[in-house]
Amino acid sequence: MTPRQTARAGIGLAMLGAGALFLASTTETSIFSALGWLLIGVGAIAYIYGSIRHVAGFMQPDEDSEDEHGPVEVRLLIQSMCAIAMADGDIATEEIAEISRIHEDMLGTRIPDKEISKIISELKPGFDIAGQLRAGRDQLNPLMRQLIVKSCYLVMISDKIEQKEETLKIHEIGNALGFTDEQIDNLTASVTSD
Repeated sequence: MTPRQTARAGIGLAMLGAGALFLASTTETSIFSALGWLLIGVGAIAYIYGSIRHVAGFMQPDEDSEDEHGPVEVRLLIQSMCAIAMADGDIATEEIAEISRIHEDMLGTRIPDKEISKIISELKPGFDIAGQLRAGRDQLNPLMRQLIVKSCYLVMISDKIEQKEETLKIHEIGNALGFTDEQIDNLTASVTSD
């Protein structure tokens, strides 16, 4: 039972209790009085419990929004950019610097180049970034999904060499995020026109 349903059930029980108290006053039967007060008490407790749990749900972050690597959005962004950097088999220092710059622009902290190199080394050549993105897509708002594609494109062009493997990888990433090839081309074109 959800917190909202618990609160509603509490209201219902309290109303039944009020009805029992009304019956007690018209029939002068003590059993209705006792039952009425019991239902009102249980209803009030259920209402308070459900309300508190419902409000607490707003106050606490979504448990699925973070994992052992931090917020899902940031993890998927960094993994996507790293996947682009390793797509052509040659990881340029400019690509690593661009990943660090994008992270700093977004979050205000710069990731040391050694840390990015470590993340890239942890992503084995068969790393399925598209599968990761499809699995986490529902946790990403539309703006974040666009930002991932645009950031990947910035990493791709940072070494001034656009490789076919990188272009295919950025389309794989964009498709996994729910974009069509035309939408991906429009997003990447908008990066250079900004």
